[in-house]
Amino acid sequence: ARDGEVLVRRRFRRPEDGLPLPMQLQLLEADFLDTLKQGSGTHGGAIIQGVEFDAIGRRTNYWMFKDHPGAENVGITGRASLGAASVPVPASEILHIYDAARPGQVRGVSWYAPVILRMKDFDIFEEGVEFVGQVLLGQEFGYRLHVAVLQRFVQPDARCRSGNCSGD
Repeated sequence: ARDGEVLVRRRFRRPEDGLPLPMQLQLLEADFLDTLKQGSGTHGGAIIQGVEFDAIGRRTNYWMFKDHPGAENVGITGRASLGAASVPVPASEILHIYDAARPGQVRGVSWYAPVILRMKDFDIFEEGVEFVGQVLLGQEFGYRLHVAVLQRFVQPDARCRSGNCSGD
């Protein structure tokens, strides 16, 4: 829900892997899709946000990273993930789960998307309120300090009130 989509990859396994079923389902977050992969596809269609289509609009490949692109260290496959190239994975191996809100939508939309701008606006408002409060508090403090300093240096002390202001 956070990302608005999830990928399930079907991976066929070898008999020597010793698994009860010769297949595994791998859940992958949307970050594994190479969203910068755009342009012409190999099947006469287009690649849009890492999803490749054929000439009649069927999904043919998902361009995916072998490791999570945000991993800072070496991933599970033993390769460094930063700067790694994506590889095409046949669409027959991928189940792309997302809520399509409109026809032709290629990717899912985060459930947070409708409120993100509003949250940013609220953050700016909150900072503004805090700033105004600091300014008003500073002005009040500054005013009181200013008055106190003026009273101290402008008001004559007891000697001046008696007429002896010569400082003797």
